[in-house]
Amino acid sequence: MSFPRFFLVILAVLLAPLHLPSVTAVGAAPLPSGCGSPRLSAMIGQMIMVGFPGDDEKDAGVIAVRDQLNKGLIGGVVLFPENIRSAGELKNLIAYLRNAHSNPRPFIAVDQEGGKVQRLNSWNGFTRYPSAQAVGRNPSYAVPGAARRLYDKMAAELADAGFNMNFGPVVDLNLNPHNPVIGGRGRSFSDDPDTVTALAGAFIEAHRAANVVPVAKHFPGHGSSRVDSHKALADVSETWREVELEPYRRLAASGKLDAVMIGHLYHPRFSDIEGMPTSLSAKTVRACAIKSGSTSTVSSSATTWRWARCAATRARTWR
Repeated sequence: MSFPRFFLVILAVLLAPLHLPSVTAVGAAPLPSGCGSPRLSAMIGQMIMVGFPGDDEKDAGVIAVRDQLNKGLIGGVVLFPENIRSAGELKNLIAYLRNAHSNPRPFIAVDQEGGKVQRLNSWNGFTRYPSAQAVGRNPSYAVPGAARRLYDKMAAELADAGFNMNFGPVVDLNLNPHNPVIGGRGRSFSDDPDTVTALAGAFIEAHRAANVVPVAKHFPGHGSSRVDSHKALADVSETWREVELEPYRRLAASGKLDAVMIGHLYHPRFSDIEGMPTSLSAKTVRACAIKSGSTSTVSSSATTWRWARCAATRARTWR
């Protein structure tokens, strides 16, 4: 399968301030010291993670992204199925990327949830894990420590391969079982916030113990949507419910929320302007910081420049 585009994961949705003017307008406040400087560019770069083509250190895409890491132009990379051939080759690839002279150390991330969303699986030499839905419905995982042991093994495999970030757990409530991207793919533990919080907590604790950063997703809640947000903007204005924030609140209250991923959703409560996706809205980042605690890292779901440009154009048209 070809890898058609570079993917981006923005570690904070601060797109608007990046369009800095070259001169100060008459009567406007002066630009802060350092705007447009190499230091600012480096700080912006550290907020971006990219996908790349290739699965071997000799591939042009791999060489290019390692060079970007060396120069501090990006903060990390996300690996997709196209990058993973076998356990041994994956370990060598990640070692090559992690050995880049990058400061701070780059994030090497992957989506490893279990079920239909696990980049490391039996096809490429790794363990296959049950879906979140299967875990939530299996009474044996309600026994204290059972889910933790399952996710200890998952996190250990990731750490051994060289990953230090996992885009999971999914903490969306399964409010629409026919949801094509969450409920329909078995990615939610339950429609009950108590069950979701408990199992997500076990997932998070296991990853922390293995020194892999867990990222809870998809804020403010994707479980009620009717469309796949990878294919179209998911408008949850009429389906979203306040209870979808409960897993974030509870995990934050117990000190278990290290990072949060924002979904490609639209809801006027969380969007800057009509039609603007939450993943591109500063209002969502502020709400996420309040709900999850100001020390949590905020990321967006993967996107492409083409997707972001189309979303911004749609929002301007609706406005």
